[in-house]
Formats: sequence, structure tokens, C-alpha cells
Amino acid sequence: NNGSTSGTVSYAAGPSTAHYARICAAFTNNGNTGHDYFSIPSHAGNSFSGSYTLEMWAYLAAGGAATSYQTLVCKGTVLNNAFSYWLGVNKQSGKLRFAPTGSWASAIESTDPLPSGQWVHVAATYTYGGNTGTARVYVNGVLKGSGVFGGAAPFSQSALLVATSDPQFPPAQAHALAGRIDELRLWDVARSDADIANCHRLEIDGHVPGLTASY
Repeated sequence: NNGSTSGTVSYAAGPSTAHYARICAAFTNNGNTGHDYFSIPSHAGNSFSGSYTLEMWAYLAAGGAATSYQTLVCKGTVLNNAFSYWLGVNKQSGKLRFAPTGSWASAIESTDPLPSGQWVHVAATYTYGGNTGTARVYVNGVLKGSGVFGGAAPFSQSALLVATSDPQFPPAQAHALAGRIDELRLWDVARSDADIANCHRLEIDGHVPGLTASY
């Protein structure tokens, strides 16, 4: 399911490790102009009603349009004040922030801030069963926070958004991202600690059970 870019989203290749150059999407979002983001139509691969996993490589710029929060990926909009899920960064603390069930206020954060100016792998899982769910966040394959929530992710027909939480707002108000993203993967299962620790550095070629979208 193809999406579209807005603004001056570009593709940059730079050394991620000593092994290969990382080809990624770069988002500027500097100030209230030049809103850069991806918009991917809603479909079964990004709409979750039970357990799910979000993961990607991210490179955070030191500055950026939004001073409060920056969005990595979400489904829903700030304008409607409703999200199916939201994953991003708390700019005040520098920590990874995950809202798994649609409530902006109900979220967990990583125990440590994310580094800026270097590539870092981030992941969030939501394990839902019965009337409760457990959310977890990971940094470079290591569990860095968890919390218990009531309810599943609410269904949303909004587009999947990358690097913004609302195209209708200026970048600063839309929690826009200044940085780079690569290997965005969505799963309709909650990946285990071992899955994330063992596989976050692996590229995927071909079908993998549970993987519903990969960019």
C-alpha cells in the first residue's frame, strides 16, 4: 500500500555502521514552514485491534520544529485529539514515548533519553488480551520501559503518518520530526523481548509471519 510524501522529504545515504550505508527518509521540519512527512492510506496492515509492534531506526536531529514532542509514527490526528497509536519522542526529557490505546495522556516513556545525532533502533509493543494490555518500549533491542493499560487500540480510518501527527497543523504544533527514519516495520503481533533483541539489526527479505507493513 503506497503512501505519498509532502514537503521536501528526501532520501539520504550515510554510514550507519562500518558495514553498510543506510538509505533513509530525511525530514527537516524546521520552524513552521516546509512541513515534511509521509502519509500512508489506512489499511489492514496498519490498523490494529489487538496486539501489535512498531519498530524502526531513527536518527534525531539536535533541533527541530516541535519543542514539546516529535512524532515518529502514528495513526490518528492531533486535530481530532484521538490516536489509534502514537510513538515519538518527548523533547523535554529526550525519552521515547508510546501511547498505545489512543489516549494522548496515557503513555509510557523509556527510562533513558534517546541519543541525538546517531542512529538508534526504537520499538514499541502492545500485548492485548481480555480487558487489559501491556505496553513495552525498547531502545537498541533492550527493554526500557513498560506499563499496563485498559482496552485495545481504537479503530481509526486515519492515514498512517510518519514524522508528523497532523498535516493540517504547522510542523511545530503537529509534533513534527526533524531527523531521519529507516526500516519502519509494523506487526500484528507483539514481538517478544528475544525477537526484538535478536532481529532488530537484521534486514528483512521476503515474507515473515506477523509482518504487515514495511517501509
